[in-house]
Amino acid sequence: MKTRTRAAAPKQGPLTLFAFMFLLQLSACSSLHPVWNPARTERRAPRMFWTVEAAPGGTGKGILYVQGTLHLGKAELYPLDNRSFEALASADLVLAELSPRELAKVQELVLSRMSSSALRHGASLRTLLPPDDAAWLESFMGSAVFNTLVAYEPWVAYSAVDQFAASRLGLDPGLGVDAAIFKEAARIGKRVEGLETAADQLRLLSGPALSLQVLLMRDSIREYRYHAGALLKLYKAYVDDDRTALEREVSASLKRSEAFDPALAEFHNALLSTRDAAWAKRLAGLLDEGKTVYLFAGAAHFVGPGNVLKRLQDYGYRAAQTLKRP
Repeated sequence: MKTRTRAAAPKQGPLTLFAFMFLLQLSACSSLHPVWNPARTERRAPRMFWTVEAAPGGTGKGILYVQGTLHLGKAELYPLDNRSFEALASADLVLAELSPRELAKVQELVLSRMSSSALRHGASLRTLLPPDDAAWLESFMGSAVFNTLVAYEPWVAYSAVDQFAASRLGLDPGLGVDAAIFKEAARIGKRVEGLETAADQLRLLSGPALSLQVLLMRDSIREYRYHAGALLKLYKAYVDDDRTALEREVSASLKRSEAFDPALAEFHNALLSTRDAAWAKRLAGLLDEGKTVYLFAGAAHFVGPGNVLKRLQDYGYRAAQTLKRP
């Protein structure tokens, strides 16, 4: 999730790359989910893919295909496994975190929110952060970008720093798995609906009180500064479909954050756990209706304690890391 590797700054100007910033925040990944194997003969699924059906003795008739994604990527992720696209084509309903219509609103919403996020009464990142943290952040982002962001609430900078870190590893929003699936859905004429709105996601990122924003900024600096390889390890775990490694790395990152300040636990809960519960409830309702659903979203939502797949167990459904042919 975090790194301090030095390299060229992103090509996008600081005010245009924010359209991708908060989506990156929502794509951090978490721990392994227990496997349940249905009686049907099935094959190992594509990378970060699950099939969800009624548990033995359950009454649910629907099928949920889940494709965990990264919102940024590299060319090595492609081509995607065509079996995931076959599942997409077979679905009655295709869901993503945000619909294309909501994605189209992101940049305007972010810039609008920034316009009301200027710090007041002489405050700036230089006055809110310890001098050593401010100096490190300026060095990491470059003085030109830092000086552009210094007058805004910390959510702007802690969003941007994630994008800078990803860019230095060659991770590109245009090569994110989500982008490829949206393109395929459009090609075959499948409408994609969203589980959330862009406004909801932006409120989550920019909504914390200023004191918590400062903590989140300092925590990002701490993580990138002292755990430079964490983001690369997470990316590699995804590429390798190594869910155990994914669990290990993100669980460690969350523990480091909450050790830095316990107040961050509440933010992490809102970032994943609360949203996962809402998603599971909606998905269970669709499965109860007998729908075939294809869902693609950040892999964090499908792995780890309290993840969407685990919560679906409470509704009588089980997930398998296998693929049932459509």
